[in-house]
Amino acid sequence: MKIQKSIGYYRSGNIRYELWHKEGDRSYPHREDGPTYIVYYESGEKNYEEWCVNGKLHKIDGPAYPSSS
Repeated sequence: MKIQKSIGYYRSGNIRYELWHKEGDRSYPHREDGPTYIVYYESGEKNYEEWCVNGKLHKIDGPAYPSSS
């Protein structure tokens, strides 16, 4: 399977999100060596991340996404 990285931007030009997914299918997130989906504040600070393998939430050494407080 070939993996593609998509990046979204704020109007300011700063990165809004990074998404690793199956090539041609953004609904199939996949990354084995880091978070699959990273969302940033407009300031550039990391806001949120998810870990997915084969389209499903998965992380060996901790939660696949942050819990609500």
